[in-house]
Amino acid sequence: MKKKTRKTKKKSARFGAVSVVARGTFVRIRWRENNQTVERSKKSWEEACAFARDVDARLASGGVGSPEGTFGGVADAAMSRERFPNYSDEAYENLRSILRIHIMPVLGAKKARLVSEKDCFTILETMLSTGFSKHTVSKAKRVFSTIGKFGVKHGVWVSGQEPSHDLRMPKSKTQPTDVQLSPVEPWRIPTDEQTSALVKAAWAMKALYGFIVEMACTCGLRWSEIRGLKPEDFDWDERVVFVQRSRYPKKTKGPKTQSGFRRVVIAADRVEILKSFVESCPKGEFIIRTQAGNAITNSNWAHVLVRLRKQSGFPEHLALHSLRHYCGSKWRREGKIALEDISRMMGHSNPSTTQTLYLHSDPDYIDRVKKAI
Repeated sequence: MKKKTRKTKKKSARFGAVSVVARGTFVRIRWRENNQTVERSKKSWEEACAFARDVDARLASGGVGSPEGTFGGVADAAMSRERFPNYSDEAYENLRSILRIHIMPVLGAKKARLVSEKDCFTILETMLSTGFSKHTVSKAKRVFSTIGKFGVKHGVWVSGQEPSHDLRMPKSKTQPTDVQLSPVEPWRIPTDEQTSALVKAAWAMKALYGFIVEMACTCGLRWSEIRGLKPEDFDWDERVVFVQRSRYPKKTKGPKTQSGFRRVVIAADRVEILKSFVESCPKGEFIIRTQAGNAITNSNWAHVLVRLRKQSGFPEHLALHSLRHYCGSKWRREGKIALEDISRMMGHSNPSTTQTLYLHSDPDYIDRVKKAI
């Protein structure tokens, strides 16, 4: 006797040109686009119906899913208020203003698939050259990124080929090109007391923060170079750290210049405290990381520095990079290390750069001149 197989009911619905069918574990969404059948799947029936309504609305209006879709149609759909639930009205309106004033008049009527990364970069470059701040230009870059992700999700561009894939911030061209390198002003270099208080407060707050401050004020590393450190970059027997990369939120690359690949000696009295912290970090991972394993961003560190300033009295006009100037000026002032060696450990391309930057860091020149004349 044959065993009867139980048939599962097929659930289906249609939203204009888009059909939704529930079969098995997933719900299938299907429609015709560019003389081809496009198929997507969702886990729940409600999610599939919402997606189908969205696709049908855009197909009917000549928007994202149609061959006639323009960049303006993609952008308008991507920048809808429903997609920014956590933004305040003011923040959302700022993004919409950038879209309406700077992007739509240039790219709005252009076919979405014909918009390139160069088109987006040109808009950013124009905004920067006409006097808009880097913060505003970075918001425009965020708008392009939002549009690109939305377009990939709805099949306008293939992942990695959207115009925002490798979009970078333009460099300012408004500054004169004949600017000469000048010495670091004394007010930009913290004193020994200010630095010591900051180091003490950082270690007391969190070992990670103490490590960051120590690497800046005792080794002269830049913030991006500190974020790129790994436990294997340290040779404790030789008391050196090998600087070989800079870390950014989404990618890792080399230091600022070719001379940035360097070895820096760690002060003998700071080896033990730094070694105990570094050895507690997992091998092969970045040392500067959150509990979730992500990179600590500039914004994260800015909030930390505000708290450290309150506890240590560190001046508000000084930043983490000021500790790098403190380190370079201290080596220059003490006179125990040759100028060429200081230049190598600071990562400068030429010793004359080091000499020029820290020209004012030697207050004993008056005594030497008096003895000579």
